[in-house]
Amino acid sequence: MARINKDYRDAASKKRRQKQLEFIGGFWPHELVDYSIGGRTRVIAVLEQHERTMCEIQRKLPDAYDIARHIEIAALIAKERAAIDELKNRSAKISAGWQRRFSNV
Repeated sequence: MARINKDYRDAASKKRRQKQLEFIGGFWPHELVDYSIGGRTRVIAVLEQHERTMCEIQRKLPDAYDIARHIEIAALIAKERAAIDELKNRSAKISAGWQRRFSNV
């Protein structure tokens, strides 16, 4: 039963991520559903470009600056970096498990 709930949470969080990235804009549809390390790295690059643009807008046009959007972009960057770290840790654990499993052969 817990596995079903975890799968549901994963699906809901993926859908939430997709909607947040669609709201920010600047992504192709295939980038929104790419959850690999490379895909997330490309998403971070686009989000960082958006963040630089927001900083430039803040300097040049303070009245047009949207702090809520800037905060949302920064939060998405942090989430994507955390997801990359989790993927790297998971792959390291998997490879360590395989090494332990076949080291006694």
